[in-house]
Amino acid sequence: MRYTRSPELEQSLRQLAASAGLSHIDFSRTACVVSQGSKSRRTLARCHALPRVMQDALGIEAHYVIEIVSENFFKLGQEEQVKTLLHELMHIPKSFGGGFRFHDHVSSRSVDTLFKRLGSAPALPTPSVRTEPRKEWPFGNLEPKAGPLPGNRTPRAPKGESILDFLKRKAGA
Repeated sequence: MRYTRSPELEQSLRQLAASAGLSHIDFSRTACVVSQGSKSRRTLARCHALPRVMQDALGIEAHYVIEIVSENFFKLGQEEQVKTLLHELMHIPKSFGGGFRFHDHVSSRSVDTLFKRLGSAPALPTPSVRTEPRKEWPFGNLEPKAGPLPGNRTPRAPKGESILDFLKRKAGA
């Protein structure tokens, strides 16, 4: 999978949230990425949050990322694209604390109601998507020394060893 940040879609999300009355969303802590290489046949977009344990461990506030699955999302018509973005924005709770609103709140009925209040589907840009992977390391002063890990398995440190020490040891091997 490749992820590319999309300033064009971030701007569209800002405008859409303002029009829909979703003023609780802090766009200084919300990003939009376009993913390439997904094998998913049905997923159009996803909303990701930084879990509370990560917030506390890293000493940062909650952040959200709206992921657009390019293989599926850009096949949709304009109206369905807007409804999909509204759906993902509605997952972000008013507390903006790293949690989610689940599908008991975010349903096709609630999305349709909100969409009807907008009046018409605003025009969305088709973002320019780079094909090369992201080069900058997004984790501040944590050094990316371990490099890519083979396969899709999440590495697990042996009992009694921290994951960072384990990754450093593996990178040195």
